[in-house]
Amino acid sequence: MSLLCPHCPNQISDSDTTCPNCGLPICGASLLLVDGELQATTKHSNTTLTFIKNENIDNGYGISRTLPVQQISRESISHFVKAAQTLL
Repeated sequence: MSLLCPHCPNQISDSDTTCPNCGLPICGASLLLVDGELQATTKHSNTTLTFIKNENIDNGYGISRTLPVQQISRESISHFVKAAQTLL
């Protein structure tokens, strides 16, 4: 059965745990990175990405950016994470 990723306009199968297009978890879990975590929430055709460094996990301090669902891809996510890592 074919479904749509909740974060980008890509089709996924019901057995996928992450989207093959954007790489984000389907279930809404955080994507754990070496130096932090990436959270994604989608509402009304916009996806908000939030990067939180490991040392800020307890206080939730991070950087967020909201993009239209059509602009979510591995490239746009990678660009956001690199910029956030530089700023934090």
